[in-house]
Amino acid sequence: MNNEIAQYANKLVSGKPGDAANCDMKSSCVHLVQAPISTELFDDLKAMAAMYGNDARCMAGELLGLAIKEVFASLPEGKFEEIKASRQAYDKKRAQQHMEEQLFNAGGS
Repeated sequence: MNNEIAQYANKLVSGKPGDAANCDMKSSCVHLVQAPISTELFDDLKAMAAMYGNDARCMAGELLGLAIKEVFASLPEGKFEEIKASRQAYDKKRAQQHMEEQLFNAGGS
């Protein structure tokens, strides 16, 4: 098994997990996600993070990002393009909503 998650695990075990600079929780290019996981997995994640001297939130984000990329790479042909089209429609709708919220009515009270 030579996927990116396995490579990440190998880096952890070898003591080369990456640096704290990869744990950006404040910039505008990062979206913090709250996702439910079992208590047992959460406890294992916290223990693994402590064992390797990492922040559990950073590790969770890295692992989630790798898992999402792997899912996209595993989709049948054409499905990722459908997701991209759906995202473009979503982005367009959000932009339209934002524009409507920004309208200024000079005569309003």
